[in-house]
Amino acid sequence: ASGGDLRERALVQAGAVGAGIVVGMALLFVMSRTAPKAGLKFKFSDVPIGLGAFLLALPIVMLASYGGVYLYQELTGETAGEIAHETLQQIISNRSNSWAWLLAGVAVIGSPVLEEILYRGFLQSALLRFTNGQTWISILGSSAAFALVHRLSEEPVPWFALLPIFTLGLCMGVAYERTKRIGVPITMHVCFNAMNVALAWTTTA
Repeated sequence: ASGGDLRERALVQAGAVGAGIVVGMALLFVMSRTAPKAGLKFKFSDVPIGLGAFLLALPIVMLASYGGVYLYQELTGETAGEIAHETLQQIISNRSNSWAWLLAGVAVIGSPVLEEILYRGFLQSALLRFTNGQTWISILGSSAAFALVHRLSEEPVPWFALLPIFTLGLCMGVAYERTKRIGVPITMHVCFNAMNVALAWTTTA
């Protein structure tokens, strides 16, 4: 992408994610007052708990990632690409551009906050109420939606990436259900995205 295109992309994504977070946080505040036990408030202690949950989930998600690549290559005979997300590719291809750092910030911090508010805070909680407390249905449903949105977006991830994304959603859904703290899956998601950016940044240098 040219410098102008990258600048526009970074500003659009930052603006959209930022606006989504503001609206989501406002709704969380309202919902937390009407449902104080839903775990929709942020606490500083969520961060170390989320870090521990990330370390527990990491080998499971990595195994799913290897499995997704293996199945893709066996079924199609094609080699899976090293970088599965267009935004990540844009960041890596423009390391020296300051707008790429803004994109990286949105990917590492902004998107996880917004997506966890949507998929765990809203969708998983709504499914739990709709199914009269069927925990696994709510976790599976929100995780499936989380994965499918990544495939059906304007910049879809390849099929082999769906298995680790779905598995990550499961791990974050379980963590949210067990802790009832929205900050826990947010921390996990931030850690995973930061790890992906760091790995891509170093291995493709």
